[in-house]
Amino acid sequence: MRGRTLLIASALLALTACQTAHIEKGADGNFSIRYEHLKHGSLDADVAANRHCPRGAATMVSDDASGKVRTYHCDHLRRPH
Repeated sequence: MRGRTLLIASALLALTACQTAHIEKGADGNFSIRYEHLKHGSLDADVAANRHCPRGAATMVSDDASGKVRTYHCDHLRRPH
């Protein structure tokens, strides 16, 4: 329970302090977020990705080697395997 409380508090902090994330949409339904300029880095990118998806749930597909761009996919758009 404590971990969940800390996660929620961190997300709220990120929402109040984050700058606008630049979202680049890909042709395959994925989208990328650059986070080197965001105050809380990858945490802000995760929050922005979830806010970008209509149902509020994004899954990270990749994190590039430079640690500056993450690629996500909205969960409701995921195709069955």
